[in-house]
Amino acid sequence: MLCARYPGNRISLRDIEYEADVEPLEVRTYLRTVRKSQIAFGDDGSRTAETSGFVSALGRPPKFDDLDGQAVGTFTSKINGHLITQSCEDAADQANGYTELLFVMKFGKEGGHVPRASINYVSDKGPADSGQYILDLKWAMTGCGTKIPIPGDKTTQDYCQVQG
Repeated sequence: MLCARYPGNRISLRDIEYEADVEPLEVRTYLRTVRKSQIAFGDDGSRTAETSGFVSALGRPPKFDDLDGQAVGTFTSKINGHLITQSCEDAADQANGYTELLFVMKFGKEGGHVPRASINYVSDKGPADSGQYILDLKWAMTGCGTKIPIPGDKTTQDYCQVQG
C-alpha cells in the first residue's frame, strides 16, 4: 500500500522499475485505489477478499480467479503523475481506503523471477533537498517455472515441482 510518511505530504509517482533474473513474458504495473466507502468487512472484522490488498492472485484487474467476484476499486496503469496524499497512519486503519501497487505478470515455461523493483517519485517534504526519491521494494516476485534460481545457489530448479 502506498502512503506518505510525513503528514500533509504530497507524493507524485514517476515510474516503476524492475530487474528480472528470469524475465517474465509480460510485466504490467497497476495502481488500485479503494475508497473508504467501498470497504466491506467480514464476520471476523477484517476486510473482505474483494476489498483487501493483494499478496498474490491469478488473473488481471479487475477480475481475479481467486475471488468470487471482481476486486473492488479503480485500477489504472497510468503511474506517472499519480498523487499519493494519504498518510501512512491513515492507511494502517483497515476502515480507511488505500492505494496499492500491483505487478501483473505473465509467465512461460521458464517462469519468472523479479528480485528487485523500485518506485521513482517526487515528494514535497522529506530529508533530501532535491525532492526526487527512489523507494527500493524489499520483496521478490516469483512465477513457477523451470529456470527459477535457488536462493543462495547458482543453479536453477523447476520451482513448482519442488514446492509441490
